[in-house]
Amino acid sequence: MALLADIEKAFLQLVVDQSDRNYVRFLWLKRYAEDFDQSDIKIVRLKRVAFGVVASPFLLNAVVCRHLHKNCNEFTDQIARDFYADNLCTGVRDDASALRLFETYLRHVP
Repeated sequence: MALLADIEKAFLQLVVDQSDRNYVRFLWLKRYAEDFDQSDIKIVRLKRVAFGVVASPFLLNAVVCRHLHKNCNEFTDQIARDFYADNLCTGVRDDASALRLFETYLRHVP
């Protein structure tokens, strides 16, 4: 039996530490015109990890692994093996095994 899961908006759930936000900033042009000046440029700092940034998959993987290893059990071991980016693709032999895996999850949810 195949079990699939996806973390919804995974990258946007990762908060960039306040002290690191200057490293994830970009320029936003408020108004484009031939006579634009400095006041038309706005500096934007990201508070969340953005999808598409080269380091984003690494950061997501590090956070997921940290949480899985912090709460180590049968459920988290299986997830850690079968997780890629924000997707889980795993399986069990039968309905009883799926139910047992789910019950293990429920015992460890805060």
